[in-house]
Amino acid sequence: MYNLMDGSNNGFVPIIYCISIVFICSFFKLNLILAVILDKYNEVEQNSDLMIKESLEHKREELKNLVKKKEQKQKEMMDKVRSGIMKAMVDNRNKD
Repeated sequence: MYNLMDGSNNGFVPIIYCISIVFICSFFKLNLILAVILDKYNEVEQNSDLMIKESLEHKREELKNLVKKKEQKQKEMMDKVRSGIMKAMVDNRNKD
């Protein structure tokens, strides 16, 4: 800045030029820093969304398996009840 002032006839132009360069470079650096922060934030958010989806899919599969097991147990119980009823009916016929 001092070299510009010494080489210039007008003392205010180099001052304004140097101050404007400092402001422009500061905003450029700030923009770069914010871009990196925003990029990392989006990456983390995307990864967390994927983790949530994977977790939900895993829970959904667990629930499906539990429902299948419960349906299988109910079917087995119904078969036992039917066979018990049939056996009781046969026993009643044999007694008569």
